Amino acid sequence: MSPPTGHGALERLEALLSNPAVYAIADAVPVHDSRQGGRPRTYPVYMWVVFDALLSIYRSARRVEAELSHPLVWERMRALIRERFASEPERWLPPTPMRRYHYLYGRTTYLAEPAVLERLREVYRRIASQQATEIGLLDPGGAGSWTHPDLDRVVHADGKVITPLFRSQPGDKIVNKHTGEIRYPRADADAALHMEGTGEAVWGCKYVIAAVRGQHPNARIILDTTHVAKPGSEAADAVTMFTNLVPHVPGAQAVIYDGALRGFHHQTFLRDLGVLTVSRVAAARRVRDKKGKAVKRVDKLVYVETKTVNTPTGPVDVKLFARGGQLGLGELTD
Repeated sequence: MSPPTGHGALERLEALLSNPAVYAIADAVPVHDSRQGGRPRTYPVYMWVVFDALLSIYRSARRVEAELSHPLVWERMRALIRERFASEPERWLPPTPMRRYHYLYGRTTYLAEPAVLERLREVYRRIASQQATEIGLLDPGGAGSWTHPDLDRVVHADGKVITPLFRSQPGDKIVNKHTGEIRYPRADADAALHMEGTGEAVWGCKYVIAAVRGQHPNARIILDTTHVAKPGSEAADAVTMFTNLVPHVPGAQAVIYDGALRGFHHQTFLRDLGVLTVSRVAAARRVRDKKGKAVKRVDKLVYVETKTVNTPTGPVDVKLFARGGQLGLGELTD
């Protein structure tokens, strides 16, 4: 029988509660001083972070609320928290499970503030980089060199368009044919029409995700993410993200990215950040079908240099070209 490869929801919940990053991020959230008045908070701030992280496990806030309401799950969480904070009873969880509206209040009031988000990203970058080093990735004293980077010391990054929660677009309206009432449906204000590498247009919210991957299962750590503010700004936003990330990963030797990076972006990585970039050469053009979909990629041919090679019949000039990132021979001239 082969060993199991997946992890159950309860196992992932236990791993989440044992991660010190959860509590470090929660400690960075500025909260209202209860001594200035107001109702005391029922649940510790870290439960906002835990509830938000559980959304990726249970897929919806209502499902998270239902799972936490189960007596076995909530008592297991309380036991893990008491064990972790044995000398800090003020951080223990109450007997009543957390509800969805508790999370929505904390997310809307505190976690959604731009200044708070930037502070949390800085804390996350630092902790994620430390955890990557702890499992043997991005080790400054590890294997590899600047000419032959090791895969454990390479950061992978790419843009990803996330499908919005709402199908409607900003500005859409619904007119009632009987009453003439105009209603504006809910829409994601940050969604826009983004172009993918294949030339296809996709509607959604675009993000750049940077991660490091190990050679073992479940050995990937997301180091940072950033929102692409407007269509066409992916490369510029990625450079800004890596400007903040690189100081936390001194062991990184290279960054793998797609053709979104151009010459001045590579120059910033090499000259200012001191990191190599590995990306495919931009295509000279793309052949598209009648629907506008790219069906063929024509690589760019770039002249590199001419070398003189001694042959039995005499010296011969050889022209070197780069096509699609591969170095090859061109025409031979006497």
